[in-house]
Amino acid sequence: MRTLLLFSLIAVSFLQCFAQQDAWLWKTDTLNRTVSLDDFRVMLPRDAIPPLDRPRFLPGKQATSHYAVDEPVIALAIGSASRAYPVSILMWHEIINDGLNDRFFSITYCPLCNAAIVFDREWKDALGGLHLFDFGTTGMLRFSDLVMWDRQTETWWQQITGKGLVGKFAGAALHRIPAQMMSLEEFRDRWPEGMVLAPPHGAEQPYGTNPYTGYDSESGTPALFEEIPDSRLPPTERVIDVCLEGRCRVYPWSLIARLGLIQDRPQGIPVVIFYKPGTRSALDQELIANSRPIGSVGVFRAELDGKLLQFEKSGSHFRDLQTRTVWSHNGLGVSGPLKGRQLTPVEHHNIFAFAWFRFYPNSEVYSAED
Repeated sequence: MRTLLLFSLIAVSFLQCFAQQDAWLWKTDTLNRTVSLDDFRVMLPRDAIPPLDRPRFLPGKQATSHYAVDEPVIALAIGSASRAYPVSILMWHEIINDGLNDRFFSITYCPLCNAAIVFDREWKDALGGLHLFDFGTTGMLRFSDLVMWDRQTETWWQQITGKGLVGKFAGAALHRIPAQMMSLEEFRDRWPEGMVLAPPHGAEQPYGTNPYTGYDSESGTPALFEEIPDSRLPPTERVIDVCLEGRCRVYPWSLIARLGLIQDRPQGIPVVIFYKPGTRSALDQELIANSRPIGSVGVFRAELDGKLLQFEKSGSHFRDLQTRTVWSHNGLGVSGPLKGRQLTPVEHHNIFAFAWFRFYPNSEVYSAED
């Protein structure tokens, strides 16, 4: 945390030097807003944390020359193509504007909330107009979460919710694209032909390091969060959210890791949560490769072809009781009658409890007794 405090002091110094000359650059209509301007905490000039606009990729089998096999990546599959975005790179850029198979999207990561969310960059307004956004970092936080801006209209957007806060599209909501956080090794096993983000050429950022040392410890305190955190869970406990039919339920990471497998029916819809140990935290030690292993999680519909499936643990995999197919934690059938089939992913995120509850306070908390 000492590194984090130093980082905050540097940010304030940046603000004192540059904020006045940066303020006039904004063309945002601040009168059109859904929240108070007092909610925003200015830390840096916009894009002082620079987004990546021209990402390069390398084959997964070559990625270990740059990354540890057990470090976390954000995995995204669109059609038959897949890509992985190491958190060790996103730690220093927070936003990557990319596209794949005629889909345009932004990979976003807020270290202070441990929030990794992928947004569709194509957005249709109420009049049917189609917009293609490029996102950047405003240099502002709102309740400790990243505030993004789009270069086309300079609207400010909340990263966790994807909602427009201030500007032309205040009140609008971006569409999310499902993604999963897992280790590089797990990504390569699931998608052998997948591509991995390459470290940017000529960048000066110390990739592979974590400026928020010890941030996700059991006694961790949210940084730059000025409210009293929800008391239902420790503030920096990771939670997996499942939002269906307009209601959200969160599953504490510690419980998922202990049980290894959870089946539930939020809003009557059958889902299964698979846990696999191994993936390292990105917010523990100064070197991510030395951080403690916390594992990874996949969330899927617990049915296939209209048939309900019940699961049990089977070694490092999972087996359904109906067909005896063995499944990986990525929802892929690896042996048995349904080998090669893929369970339908359920959109979810891996976020610190304090941040999730601040934006979704009515969420239910799952317990083993439910």
